[in-house]
Amino acid sequence: SIIGTFQAVCLTAGVYVVYMERPLALVHADGYFMSMSAGDYREAGVPVPELDGFPGPWPKRLVVDLPDDPAKQAEIRRSALQQRTPLRTLASYYVPYDAELLAIERDALSEDTLEKREAATGDLTAWTEEHGGSVNDYAFFPFGARYGFLILGIERDSGQIVGLLNTELSRKPAADSASDPGS
Repeated sequence: SIIGTFQAVCLTAGVYVVYMERPLALVHADGYFMSMSAGDYREAGVPVPELDGFPGPWPKRLVVDLPDDPAKQAEIRRSALQQRTPLRTLASYYVPYDAELLAIERDALSEDTLEKREAATGDLTAWTEEHGGSVNDYAFFPFGARYGFLILGIERDSGQIVGLLNTELSRKPAADSASDPGS
């Protein structure tokens, strides 16, 4: 009975950890996509947002949509920086993902970066063979997950998120909230 109780407690703890660390949202802010779990919000010192109202399956696909007015945007960024709160956690500015909100030409990885990557790894050729089309049919963005960075491919015509590239070249050190590119 002691072993059975111990196993039940461990199973419950494991289910709780998996539940708390499941991705809630894929958030785009300042040219990066980030996977966000409840723990990510808590670590940033903000409440876990209620995302049920956003359309689509889980994890929700969202964009941080700051005001177009540069003065208002600067104030939001200044406040977030002073509070050490990454932009990706500002749920009051979340809107459903729409490729029209992305600055693809500004934020996507450059053609030069992609060519260097292809020369070093050949993984883009394999990726496009798997997903169809050519490299130019897709825009590629940095994608941050809990333990590293990947590259997210988005179809240029439809704006549909297609898949991930995962190689050593795409790994960067995890950034803290003060120096985070989403801050």
